Amino acid sequence: MQNNNYISSDGMRLDITTIHTERLIHSLAKHHREIYNSNDVNEFVFHSDQISLIDGELLRRNKEFYDKKIGGGQWQQ
Repeated sequence: MQNNNYISSDGMRLDITTIHTERLIHSLAKHHREIYNSNDVNEFVFHSDQISLIDGELLRRNKEFYDKKIGGGQWQQ
């Protein structure tokens, strides 16, 4: 089973598939900023893992949108 545990800034574990896209984009930017302020390897790994998780979810959503609009025939190329 895939790890969908997004960790919010207040420490709550959330299913990443339930989070609004705008929030994910803001979180991605925050983790990209914070990774360079890491004080140790654990902080670096945490931010790196969150970046990978968010990237994967955004790509999944983009593919789903593309498949629905283009692949599903709603939009013509």
